[in-house]
Amino acid sequence: MEALRMVSDEQIRTRMETAGYVETHDPLKAIFLMRDGGLVSGYDPMQPEDRIIDHRCIENCFADGFNRYADRFWEEALGRTGMVMLVPETKEVVWPDTVTPTAAQRRWIRLLQKAGYACEGGVSAI
Repeated sequence: MEALRMVSDEQIRTRMETAGYVETHDPLKAIFLMRDGGLVSGYDPMQPEDRIIDHRCIENCFADGFNRYADRFWEEALGRTGMVMLVPETKEVVWPDTVTPTAAQRRWIRLLQKAGYACEGGVSAI
């Protein structure tokens, strides 16, 4: 397999902000957990009670044309960003083999487990 072209946390922040997405401090409203522990919100700040942002927003992190129609999209998207996927509706935390959670991510994962989230690493088909 070709080496993944990594996207830094700062690039993620810049590209997501440019696309209109925001960070949150509430892990129960987050849909992605960045390598440095930053949380990408799944909620619009103007409508904080409704989750309206889809996980596919991750494609905004890439400037090289990579998009959700690529083969093995989730494995590569999460691998290139190093992000862990959070699913608030089903209380799940998942990441593929291409991601090794950092210490900051592991701290959040432990807190989310205590909050009742199911956590599964090495997921082959997200």
